Amino acid sequence: MMTDPVQTLTAFLLGIVIGASYFWVLWHSARAITSSNTPWRAGLKGAGFRLALLCASFAILVLIGMNVLEWLVWLFGFLLARILSIRLAKPARLAKPARLTRQVQPPLGRHPHDPVT
Repeated sequence: MMTDPVQTLTAFLLGIVIGASYFWVLWHSARAITSSNTPWRAGLKGAGFRLALLCASFAILVLIGMNVLEWLVWLFGFLLARILSIRLAKPARLAKPARLTRQVQPPLGRHPHDPVT
């Protein structure tokens, strides 16, 4: 069964838009977790919003009646948005390494938890 090229292109663009939205929310919730006084609340809000975004988008895509090829093209667009978001975010492993500090050695002698002989 042949599909319309316009529908296929629309599925690809929807995959990119939904994927970019998903990973944008993921990035912002990860930043909120590290800077929040209540990190569990920020993480829960981010996860809930991402879940709602995916459920709503899947419901809309099912309602418009996408076929298997269009679902695969949509998935390709979603994964392409993931790859682009990783490259644009410049992960920490590519950043300059942190400077290590010298660790202080404990004083020589008896440790307070050693048994008394």
